[in-house]
Amino acid sequence: MIIILVFILALALRLFLAPLGFHIDILSNAGWGQWIYLHGPLGFYENNIWTYSWPTQPPFVNLLYGFDNWLYIFILQFFRSTGNTIVQYHLAPGHMRWWFNLTKWFDTAKTSDEAVFSIGYMVSIKILPILADLGIAGIIYKIAKNIKSVKYPIIWPAIYLFSPFSWYLSSLWGQYDQLGFLPVLAAFVLESRKRVPWLTPFLFAISVAIKPTSLILAPLFVYLYFKNSHNKINPLLSILLIGTFFIETTQVFTKQNLYNFTTNELYGKIFLKSASRLSANAFNFWRIFVTSNTQTQDSKFLFIPAYIWSTLSYILLNLAAFKLIKKVTLENVIKGMFIIGAGSWMFMTNMLDRYFFGGVASGLIFCIYDKKLFKYWLPVSLIFWLNLFNQWWFPDFLSPLRIVMIWNNGLFTKILSGTNVVLFMAMFIRIINYDPKNINNLGSSSGWNLFGLLSGHKNQYSSDRK
Repeated sequence: MIIILVFILALALRLFLAPLGFHIDILSNAGWGQWIYLHGPLGFYENNIWTYSWPTQPPFVNLLYGFDNWLYIFILQFFRSTGNTIVQYHLAPGHMRWWFNLTKWFDTAKTSDEAVFSIGYMVSIKILPILADLGIAGIIYKIAKNIKSVKYPIIWPAIYLFSPFSWYLSSLWGQYDQLGFLPVLAAFVLESRKRVPWLTPFLFAISVAIKPTSLILAPLFVYLYFKNSHNKINPLLSILLIGTFFIETTQVFTKQNLYNFTTNELYGKIFLKSASRLSANAFNFWRIFVTSNTQTQDSKFLFIPAYIWSTLSYILLNLAAFKLIKKVTLENVIKGMFIIGAGSWMFMTNMLDRYFFGGVASGLIFCIYDKKLFKYWLPVSLIFWLNLFNQWWFPDFLSPLRIVMIWNNGLFTKILSGTNVVLFMAMFIRIINYDPKNINNLGSSSGWNLFGLLSGHKNQYSSDRK
């Protein structure tokens, strides 16, 4: 019963917050979804008249925005038909006035500078990420429940559901990062347990189709998939599923040859939509050195362009994650997800604030195995929320915090960025040394450093369970 109550309260909190604010991004998403709902997907990417921004998302997620418009119409019709039934059958209409007010409010136009969308429609866009939040929490609960040392598994999904970064991103901002992370988390969990191996690549593909940022975990997933040595039929089924999914969700947008449409239209709009900056409002390593918003990843540090350092860090992080997964267990897989998800964001260039979500969520999950890691994770998650706030400055009553963060050209944000790097390194060191049998004896002379890890020297505190 407690788990049900926690989920109900988390859902109620998100539904309460959903109508309080609408980021400009959701206005763009609303415009895309409305266009698809009214005209269908054909010609969507070729259309050149948009109120806010041109489509920059993959075909599948734009279909989801079209579904959001349908969902809004469905909910509105439900409200109206229920109200008509109350009046028709005299079901205490005088006491049900709140229902009619709710229906009227749901259909009230919300006017921005250039466009008009109903409140109900913009709230409907947030429903899928809100449900994804609950789905992620459900997986976290399932993981915690299966660990014998965890006495109160409900604590961990509760921490996730009520952490500011989770509800701020889904129910206030309305971004789809949670919706993209849910299938990739499910894919890694199932693959670590060698369950339905024909389905896990398809789940990963769905994640990429929602948020291409999931590609950052692609090398880890491919490594894990082939390490599990599946029989030949599973990859074939996966390829068939993924190919069918891609064709069915993409072909409806064009009459062109699918290959030409993908390479000439989609690739540029999705992957080449912005300049490659040193840091795109990410409180990471590069933020410490940013002097202007136009500073690119070609900027040189120690005579080497930043993008080369970025690529090198990504390669090293992947090698470290591969080395940690000596034995395929969910515990080790979560380690790899955190190291790559958080580490890549921390040290790669051109990172947006929201791209840190997967790393933060993975870090919380590993805290279930190593509870002492939580003291590092908690400030990291709070800094992540501040990073999100730094992009939107909502709600307005936190304007004093805004003044602090923009003071002296964002000096405080650089301090937060440096803190983030230090905390990540502390978590990284602890994770690569983690062993439930020697949990209080970490950071000794066992050779925790990255070079020892990559060189193949056996760590005294191996994390493989026996």
